[in-house]
Amino acid sequence: MIILQWCRSLQRTLAELRDYQQKHDAWKQQQQKLMSEQASRSEKIEQTVSYETYKLRLANEGVGERVKTLLLARLKLSSITVQQIS
Repeated sequence: MIILQWCRSLQRTLAELRDYQQKHDAWKQQQQKLMSEQASRSEKIEQTVSYETYKLRLANEGVGERVKTLLLARLKLSSITVQQIS
């Protein structure tokens, strides 16, 4: 009787281990697929540098436009002042 219980217990344990192995194999396949689809570290760095450079370029263009607007406004004010004095 004890031997039968022990045998059934071992069979349940073996079934649990097989189930775990199947789940682990599926997880391992997903991880391998994920790794193959991800960009490499150097590609990620290159993309980040490109994006940051793009943001800086946009920011500088915005600053340039604001400076132009301020200079034009000053020129208009100075020409009005000169005309008023004349």
